Amino acid sequence: MKTLDQLDPNYVITIEYSKDNLAQLLAELSIRGLDVVTHVGPEPNKVQVYTRVDIDRAKNDDIYAISQNLPFIISQIPLYDQKTSKRLDRFVKRLTKKEIIGLPTEKELVELALLTGNSDQSLYFAYLKYYIYSLIPLSIIGVIVRIIFGGTIPWEFNKLYTFCLFVWAILFTATWIYKRKRHYIKLLGGVHKSILFQPRNGTVKHDKHSRVIIKKCCFIPITLLCVAVLVSFQLLCFGIEILITQLYSGPLVGILSLLPTALICSFTPILTMIYNTFFVNKFVKWENGSNPNKSIMEKNFVLTFFISYMPLLITLFLYLPFGYKFTNEARQNLFSFTSKFHIPLKQDDFIINVKRYRDQIIYFTITNQVIAIATENLVPLGLHILNVKMSGKDKVDSVYFKLKARVKASHHRDVKLWEQICCLQTNEWGQFSFDEGMKKLVIQFGYIAMFSVIWPLTPLFFLFFNIVMLKLDLWRSIKKCTPVSFPNNTESSDAEDEFKGADSPSDSWNVITEFILLISLVVGPTLTLMYSNCKLPGIGQTNSFEKRDLWYTFYPFRYKWYTILSFAVFMEHFAFSAYFVVCKVLISGQEPSPTGHIPVNALQLPEKTNLLEVSFETNKYMAEVENE
Repeated sequence: MKTLDQLDPNYVITIEYSKDNLAQLLAELSIRGLDVVTHVGPEPNKVQVYTRVDIDRAKNDDIYAISQNLPFIISQIPLYDQKTSKRLDRFVKRLTKKEIIGLPTEKELVELALLTGNSDQSLYFAYLKYYIYSLIPLSIIGVIVRIIFGGTIPWEFNKLYTFCLFVWAILFTATWIYKRKRHYIKLLGGVHKSILFQPRNGTVKHDKHSRVIIKKCCFIPITLLCVAVLVSFQLLCFGIEILITQLYSGPLVGILSLLPTALICSFTPILTMIYNTFFVNKFVKWENGSNPNKSIMEKNFVLTFFISYMPLLITLFLYLPFGYKFTNEARQNLFSFTSKFHIPLKQDDFIINVKRYRDQIIYFTITNQVIAIATENLVPLGLHILNVKMSGKDKVDSVYFKLKARVKASHHRDVKLWEQICCLQTNEWGQFSFDEGMKKLVIQFGYIAMFSVIWPLTPLFFLFFNIVMLKLDLWRSIKKCTPVSFPNNTESSDAEDEFKGADSPSDSWNVITEFILLISLVVGPTLTLMYSNCKLPGIGQTNSFEKRDLWYTFYPFRYKWYTILSFAVFMEHFAFSAYFVVCKVLISGQEPSPTGHIPVNALQLPEKTNLLEVSFETNKYMAEVENE
């Protein structure tokens, strides 16, 4: 039997060991003409079956589909062979050690897709790169506005910055979707995620697109119900927070003020789990569409939208505008209610916290980004260390340590790869997800387009965090995450032959980004209209109204509500029209992209291999392991 060095595997299958199970798997691999090397798994009842798939030939295009017929398979993981691993190591070192703002070039993005066989990953980095470069001019404008303006012309809710933000958001979104994204898909199309790693569902019939759309519409009432539950709970937590931080006069205020955050952090995952388990998963199965993962992502993003933006929306459109209505009469009604539960409240007038929205935007811009980066990169490291300690793998008398010693004694050169596979099976890093990466960037774009009128330095801080995040994502996706596809060994990229057009995984994100854009183009200018010249002290333009002692008892805006609503409606129509015109201009310069094909000469039957010797030696080896 060959060694792993000789085989240089790019695929490993882990199975529950029995002689029958091993015989069935080896028969499947023999039919496909594959050579095999086996090792005991991380547990005595598991076997790792290594093989090398010739990904340049379509004869192995159903290798991944083996798991659909063999239920004893625990995992199937594509690997980077020795040559690819060395090139990826050099690639990561080169990019992570570039100058601070050194971003991957188009050539490097193509190289990454070729080495990993995953163009979705390269497309994510292409979007992040374009996003970073696009943030530079907006960051400069924000810094200029923050430094120059003040006093009678405020830097927050600044009309000049709002106009620049309006133009930037439209140009960024339209240019990416209708120009840059298409360019990168054509550039990376020839190294699109390998068809060899895709499950073969030729016998599964999907519903027609029109029927799937109708079924998707049937899910709208459920989505609205779950959103109503989420927003209601957010409002409840908001009310509890105001009660504790501004009205409560009893002890333990510092501890009790954490209660709303704890409640919302506990409730959100529970609601999401119920939403997915009882509704999303069942409806997606009923839809019977061609891309269930896409449908799940779309349905979940609705909750993500409200989880991300509602705190600021509540503050800016509910708390600050209507805080003056909390009069003595309303306060007395609250006192009579809380007295039943012996909750002491302050007797002073209720004065809204005009700095609340500033604290929130700083939290989402800085603190939340630090937490997100730590969660993605430090938490998995901690979980790995904890997992090793809890499982006792580092102890000499552990089963894992003994199995490792056996592998080292029989094939000492194979130990490193053996350990790597054992780690990948319980990998705390998981797979690098295109959708998760896009979600965090699209949500971030919404914070900028919607709320950076509050703090013009928001784009600058996001620019800094994105540069750091790109370096860390490159390192994590290549060095830590489980591979999701075979590398493409071709040195050239026939992009036009593999271009998928509407099947691109980014299409859903196009729709989501456009939706957030249109919401932002209404929210941002409306906030500027409301707060640039309001009657709240310390917000917007300085005015004589700030000298009044009872400012918190008066309507806070210069314009009436019907004027503000009319302006919001006008901005919605104007924003849609402006975006439509820009998109039409960009589309008019695009050329239609050709569709792909699979060369007929690649569809050849493989030559069967004899794996009887592998089966005999593996059974003998596993018998020795069981007898220890």
